[in-house]
Parts: sequence; C-alpha cells; structure tokens
Amino acid sequence: FNRPWKLVLYLDEVTPGTPLRPDNKRQITAFYASFLELGDFLSSEAAWLTIGTLRTSIAKDIVGGMSNVVRQLLRAMFVGPTSLAVGGAVLQSGLFFARFRRLLSDEAAGKSVFCVKGAAGLKPCMDCKNVVALKGDDDSLTSFNPDGYLVDISCADVRRFDPMEPDDLWHSHDVLARVKSIGGLTKGQFEDLTKAHGIAFDTEGLLADLDLRPIAPPSSYARDPMHTMLCGGVISVEIYLLLKAIAQVVPGFSYATLRTFFDASWLFPLSRHHGRLSDIFDESRESASRSAGLFKGGASEVLAVYPLIRYFLEVVIIPQGLLPNEVASFLACCRVLDSMDLVKKNGGAGALAELKREVSSCLSLHVVAYGSAYIRPKHHYMMHMTRQVEEDGIWLDCFVHERKHQVIKEAASHLKNTVIYEKSVLVPVVNTTLHLMEDITRTSLIGRTECCDELSASLGQPCRIALQMRLEFVHLAAKDVLFIAGSACIVVVCVAFGDEFGLLVHPLELLDRPSATTSRWKQTSELQLAVLSRGLVRHAAAWFRRADGIVVAVGR
Repeated sequence: FNRPWKLVLYLDEVTPGTPLRPDNKRQITAFYASFLELGDFLSSEAAWLTIGTLRTSIAKDIVGGMSNVVRQLLRAMFVGPTSLAVGGAVLQSGLFFARFRRLLSDEAAGKSVFCVKGAAGLKPCMDCKNVVALKGDDDSLTSFNPDGYLVDISCADVRRFDPMEPDDLWHSHDVLARVKSIGGLTKGQFEDLTKAHGIAFDTEGLLADLDLRPIAPPSSYARDPMHTMLCGGVISVEIYLLLKAIAQVVPGFSYATLRTFFDASWLFPLSRHHGRLSDIFDESRESASRSAGLFKGGASEVLAVYPLIRYFLEVVIIPQGLLPNEVASFLACCRVLDSMDLVKKNGGAGALAELKREVSSCLSLHVVAYGSAYIRPKHHYMMHMTRQVEEDGIWLDCFVHERKHQVIKEAASHLKNTVIYEKSVLVPVVNTTLHLMEDITRTSLIGRTECCDELSASLGQPCRIALQMRLEFVHLAAKDVLFIAGSACIVVVCVAFGDEFGLLVHPLELLDRPSATTSRWKQTSELQLAVLSRGLVRHAAAWFRRADGIVVAVGR
C-alpha cells in the first residue's frame, strides 16, 4: 500500500480497413494500461493490457464526450474503497496497489481528455502559460504584448516559457464555471472567454471532477513524441519543405528522383524491413504531400526515410553548396531524431541534455530557413519532450501501441454484429495478449535452432545457433550491420552458450567517415564471436555494398 505501482493510461482511435479504404463506421477508441515499474519492458506489446474499447460514434453521444469517459474510468480505478489505490487487487503474491501517473496520447486525444483548445486554440500548450499561437502571415498575438511576456510557438528559447502550475487549468475551469453560473454573457462572449483561457469548458469533463484533481492533474499528461515528430509531425514538415526547395534549384528534380535513388541496393535491418521503400515517393504520395503541405508517410516509413534523405544531401546537394539554410534545418531535425533514439535506448543525463540542445537548435534553424510560415504547434510541443523523461526516468512513446492496434483492427474488421461490438473486439485481443504473456523472454534465440559442434568445442560448452535472436527486446538477425562499442560488423549467426548470448560476426575495418552519420568499411575475412550487451549494440539505419566490396553504412 505504501509502494503503489505507477499506472500509465494510453488511448487512441483505431480505424479498421486500409489507409486508402478506411472503415470509419467501425472507428473505435482503444484504451491500454501499463506501469512505469516495468521499465524497458514497456516497449513490448505484452506489457500493455487492453482494458477497454469504445466506438467513436458512441463516445460522441456521451455527455462530456471522451473526457467524461476517461473521468469515469479513472474514478472506477482510483476512487473509492474497491479501487486499485485503496482496496487494491488480489494477486497470487498478495495485494497489489497502483496510483495514476501518466496519460500518454497524441495531441488530439490529450486535448479532448483535459478539455483544452489544444493546437487549434489561441493558447495551444497546456504546459505553458505564456505561449500563444501564430495568427498567420507571420503575425502573432505577441503584437499586442508590450511587456514581452507572451511568446509564440516559434520561440526556441525555453527560458522565456512560463511553466503552467498544477492548479492553473483547474483555476481557469473554475473561473469559467462561476461566469457560466452567474450568467449575463452572450454565447459568443462566453466563447471568447474560453478562447482566452484555452479551455474547452465542459461541466462533465475531467477538469470539473474535484475527487480526481489530486489523482489526475493536468501535469500527468505526456504528449507522444512519435506523433510530435513523425506522424504528420516536425520531420514531415521538414522533408516536404526540403524537397520543395531542392526542386526549385535543381533542374528536373522530383519525387521520382528520390524514388530512383531509393531503388538502389539498399539493405535494412530485418526487424525494420520496409519492402520497397521507394514506393513512398510514388506519384500518389507526391500528390498527397502537396495537398497536405507535409510529407505523407507512416511513422515507421519516415523513420526509415530520413537517414537516406540525409545521405542524399551529403552526396548530391551539399557538395554543390546548395540551400545551406534549408539543409542545416533538415540536418538539425535529423539530429533530434537521432538523440531521441539514444535517450530511448540508453538513457542518461548526457543524452537527455543533448536532446534538449538539438530541439532548440532545430526550431531556431527552421525559422532561419523558412521563417514562421510553416511553424505548427508540434514545433513547440517538441520543446517539452524531455519533461516526462526527467520526471519519470523512462522514455514513453506509442510505437508499441501502433503495433497493438493491428490486433484490434483485425478483430474489428471481421465483426458483423455490432450489438455487443466492443465485447466482441476485446475477446480476441485479450486472447492474443495472454498468448504474448506466455512467451515473455528478455533475451533468446528465435526460430529454428541447432547445435554447433565447432563452436561448442571452441568454447568448451554446448552452443546453439539461430538466424535471429531477441536481445532485451531488440531484434537481431543474420546479415544485419551492427555498430558494437564503436566498431562495426556483419552478423553471420546468433549464438547461445550457457547463460550468455553472442553473435558470430564478420568484423568491418573502418576506412573513413565522410560525415558524422555515414561511414565506409572494408570486410575482413576472419570470424569473431561478440558477446552481447544491449546498451552497446546499435543497428545501422541502412547500408549497401559497392562493386568493390566496400560497405557504406548510414546511421549514427
């Protein structure tokens, strides 16, 4: 009871069907829960319990909407004698207690839960008192700000942000509630007041629940970094603007140019296999990107694409001295993504400090290159990505939930009877989760394994080998190019011996580093056994072998 686990709640809309033919009538919100105490295991789908599903069409008819749904869910879980916080749950090992710690979601879900205006409001950030929206045409509300207190979302100096206190949003809600009860304002005047406070006022919403205020404060909200940066996020804007700028100075350049470039003999880690990555630059994607004003692609696609676009700049654009400001802005955004990966996988104060520096540099260089015309609230939100890590000591993002969504999509797509739709969706989801839980291992060989007499004799103990393995939830496979402790190698086979795991590899000898993120290597003929430690192992983002046998690896 005195050491409750800290629960994380995640919710997101899931749309069955395909991206080109979504089934919006079956759109459903999924609710997942897990605990910060699980640490790195939070990157595994088995760590997240699907605790509920709700059709979007039903949520729209509920008084208070999704905010009231989450409110009732949190009351059931954490208020009253039978809750996880007071009564606990009976497990085989004894009583288990939990308290609410985080709501993780994209911006759309977060603003609906906490009843704020969010990205569409005059005050788009619920973490800052004094950050306001851009009005358009590079004009801002800061024009009416003689004392310099207000800053807009293009500001890259975190020292100018005035952090929101825990009770500020509650105070704004209570002010609006008093004004509403007194009356005297027209509907338009009251709406103007809600805009000024940044609140989407609702008497049945989470902010109105006095019992939940000490349990679920607004400071418990954590925006998902994946949505901030990758899903129609900051890097998506950067790629779109960069390609548009290149087309203006390089005759004949188009998406088809990059499609040809990506059609070359690029190889990727088996765990990140993307099929024909060049398809992301086909005509339909180009048309969709132009219509949206940002690069259209899924999070995993954008994550795979940005290192190769960076390499294209290194070998084609930078040597010609073209677009120095635009290139600098894009490279800064790439460094943010690189730093995010370091924080997620290795943690540490140094990596976190580097991410803070890179985020500020990214926004500053974007303004130098493009002005404020393309600044979006997500540019400001990335300035807050480190807060949750600083407070909890662990990186949270939604990649794992996007994978779990596939189970819900499959279940929802095949249901015909919608009378008990939510229950029918949950049954296969729970069964899949139970199956995942039965096969939880932190490190193990994957797939077919066999004994290796030669290695067994060399090491003096039985050895088993396989083409793939899991190392602390990182997937490794034969033919992958890895960076291990500052060097590089090509995986030949994965090895288990005794209680240890390793890789039989072809070491690569460094020839040169054309840039901070590109290196050229020569394969040696000898084989070596590398004993593994997760923090020292990283995949190359992509690589190819030249005709002369030189391996060109892309990735930090």
